[in-house]
Parts: sequence; C-alpha cells; structure tokens
Amino acid sequence: MHSGKRWVLAVILVLGFLGGACDNAFESLGDKDSREAKLEEARIAMDRGDFTTAVPLLETLNSQYPGDTEISRSLASAYSGRAGLNFFDLAMRAQDAQDAGSAQDNTIGQLVSAFPHPVTDNNLSDISRAVAMMEGVSTASGEPNDYFSLGLFYSAKAILLILKDTDLTGDGTPETFTSLALSDADAQAVYGSLDNAIMNFGPGKAGLDPDSEVLKSLNDLKSEIDARPETGIGDKLRAYLDYVF
Repeated sequence: MHSGKRWVLAVILVLGFLGGACDNAFESLGDKDSREAKLEEARIAMDRGDFTTAVPLLETLNSQYPGDTEISRSLASAYSGRAGLNFFDLAMRAQDAQDAGSAQDNTIGQLVSAFPHPVTDNNLSDISRAVAMMEGVSTASGEPNDYFSLGLFYSAKAILLILKDTDLTGDGTPETFTSLALSDADAQAVYGSLDNAIMNFGPGKAGLDPDSEVLKSLNDLKSEIDARPETGIGDKLRAYLDYVF
C-alpha cells in the first residue's frame, strides 16, 4: 500500500482512538457559573462543532484554573477543532477514496481536501496553540493518550502548513511547489512536525508498536521524502509534493 494511502488510514485510526477516549459524560452541574458547568457548556458546544463558542469559555477557565489538565485537554481539542481538524469529514473522505480504489495522489488529495480551504493564518495559529497546550499537558501527565493527541495535532499541523503555502487558488488542492510558495523554513516546519508526530506516537510516549499502521505509514512517508534525490529538506519536500499531486 502506498504510504500516502496509509497516511490517511493512520490519521483515521488515531482520530477514532482519540474520539473514543473522550469522556463526555455529564457531571454534576451545580452552579451554572461553576467550573463543572462551564466545562460542560464548552463540551456541548464542541460536540456540535461550535468551537467559536467553546474556545473563549475554555480560555477563561484555563486562566481561572491554571494547571488543570482536564481544562487544558479540552482547550487543546477546541483549538484543533477551530483549526479545521474534523474526524467525521476526514473519515468520510478517506472512505470515499478507498471505495474509489484511489491511487496515492488522489488519496492524499482526499485527506488534504478535508481541511478548511483556503487555510488562513488563524488556522495555523490555532493548531499551533493546540500543539503547545498538549505539549504541556502530556509533559505533566505522562499519559499515552495525551501523547496520542499531540502526535495527531502535529500531523494536522503538517497538512495545514502544506495547504497554506501550496494551495494558492484556495480550492483545497496543492498545486504550486516553488520555493517562493513553500519556503525552506516552512518545509522544515512540515518535516519537523512529521518528526514530532512520529516521536509522540512512538516508544516512551503514546507507546505504539513500531509495526502499527500509524507509525509504519508516517515512517514510510518520511522515508519517501528522504529518498528524493534533491539536496536539502526544502527541495526534497517540494519535489515529493509535486510528484504526489
């Protein structure tokens, strides 16, 4: 299986795991202005995809209860949702690609088209906030699920960076792969995000088996970029994307 197709499947597997790990059970609400009530209000907003409402609620809670990992986890998820990370849309598009028997290029195309387009600086800012928030949570908790989330957010950051720089028409399909579009610095950021995703999914973090679909697909993707004959990460990534799309 081409790594592009496996990358789609890997992301879906991680998202499904993450979604199943979320606890949305109702807590005792008590006072409507209490921590529990506001947290539940934010979660309900997130469940209906209203991240514009959820984020400020959770930011206020995060200021009032610094170091509260439950709030920080929720805020990181809300940032990622506002950035455009949507499990159900990704799953639907990946399934469409599989049903159509898509080749590698079309499968990755299905994946990137599941994200908002055109990608804005706000999308990138939100996914960066999600990464930063989950870095703190995972370091504090040491929980495999938190490292899972962090690996997912890094994967999403790589996709959003690619779309922001290469989808100049805003139609959701990368088409411009010059150094003026995807700079060497941004290419390094994409490559670094893939590296960080692999690290956080791996041993001592999320603890995935090296033969798991997630790690195999990401490692294969990175290997295909590395195998390009061009010199430097920027040229390698641009050439790889040009080949894929």
